[in-house]
Amino acid sequence: MQLDAFGSGGTLEAVQQTAHQVEEAGFSALWIPEGPRPVFSVCTAAALASRSLTLGTGVAVAFARSPMVSAQAAWMLSDATEGRFLLGLGTQVRAHVERRFSASFEHPGPRIREYVASLRAVFRAFRGEERLSFAGDYVLTASQGMVARTHRLP
Repeated sequence: MQLDAFGSGGTLEAVQQTAHQVEEAGFSALWIPEGPRPVFSVCTAAALASRSLTLGTGVAVAFARSPMVSAQAAWMLSDATEGRFLLGLGTQVRAHVERRFSASFEHPGPRIREYVASLRAVFRAFRGEERLSFAGDYVLTASQGMVARTHRLP
């Protein structure tokens, strides 16, 4: 049986201690929430302190970041953990997205679906399987980079 833990710590040093303790206690994974510190930075600290622990975002707020930013962070963490990183994404709630992150919350269902499709296109490009190209209603991805849209593209 595998058991997962959830949480992190107040400081980056505490995150590293938590990751080490969770790993030593025999847990399989540590899920780290989006909180006062950016979740990808917290996961990086945990990754540096563990050797076998699967790490995941529980959850990363998608609309606070462009898909390219999330893809780059997830790709780096997957590399740093030798494939033991899991990307958990969510929309969060309107108040947090708009007030805390100063981002749009319009059309959350279709946007998160498109966000995931865009991430998959970026990962295929990172693996060298195809040229980066994705065009949706809310996200435009091109070989020169990615532009996150907060409304439907014309």
